[in-house]
Amino acid sequence: MLVELIMGAIVKEGFSAGIKHGKGILAKREARQELAQICAAAIEAAIPKAPALAEDLRSESFVKQVIIPALQSSLSDPSRLPDPKALANDFVNMFVRQFTKNDCENETLRSLFQSSRPELLLFFEAFLDSLRSALWQSKHWREVAHEQTSSEALNNTRSILRLLEGQAHDRKLDDINIDDARLQARQGSSELRQWPTDIFGAKIPRSALESLSNLIRNNPCGTTLLIGEAGSGKSALMADLTALLEDAGKAVFALKADMLSETVTTLQAIEDELGLTKSIVDQITALSRNEPVVLLIDQLDAVSDVMDRSSARMRLLI
Repeated sequence: MLVELIMGAIVKEGFSAGIKHGKGILAKREARQELAQICAAAIEAAIPKAPALAEDLRSESFVKQVIIPALQSSLSDPSRLPDPKALANDFVNMFVRQFTKNDCENETLRSLFQSSRPELLLFFEAFLDSLRSALWQSKHWREVAHEQTSSEALNNTRSILRLLEGQAHDRKLDDINIDDARLQARQGSSELRQWPTDIFGAKIPRSALESLSNLIRNNPCGTTLLIGEAGSGKSALMADLTALLEDAGKAVFALKADMLSETVTTLQAIEDELGLTKSIVDQITALSRNEPVVLLIDQLDAVSDVMDRSSARMRLLI
């Protein structure tokens, strides 16, 4: 009965849509029959891991809405193998959630279905293990299984490389002297800090200065956009804010975007212009391990694609 259910879903129009691996094999009835038998056997082999759910795991709705999509995904992209946790969630969404009212899904699964999420995970892990093993030994599907295993090994290798790269980056950050990074931040902020904040010696009080300072103090993580008409004093306000934050002991990188050369195409070029001897990203990251870091960018609108079509300054800064 289970083989017939799976076979019916496989031959149904639309199953092969988007499948890249094994699509030609699906055209053969013998191959479809073998695939259905392998899936059915894998389900039966895994049912002892969740015996209370046997009837649901053999049902037509489970086959069509969980097993078949998982099989399609596997054949469509062997590098994205089915995840037991995701499949367990699919089962809960399909069979358990409709009976959940005041209780949580796990409680409903335990009381009504006499099972648990750990049992579901064990079922799907056993199902996938049995499925892969049978595909490896099959007549028609062994090449697809080989590609799946190769893709999985490649993904694992990439994960290891990312881990090693992350460890190398951490060691690189450990080499950054925090006091030196603070000095670099102050040096790189000189253009904006030195921007005029008065008119003929008269200091203009700016109520927004206190508001921005409080916003930064009360929100150690976030992004704020300062807007205003041309000539309204945004740059002077940013200069005052830079000095105020530095006087309060904050680590500040304050950049004046329009003072960067139009020819800059890399962060390294920006760092060279600012006189920085180490990566600005690495220095900000190293400083942020110990304290919040404030990054101020003035005149971003002046280097936008609308105002400045000749440079990549805005894309680099963003």
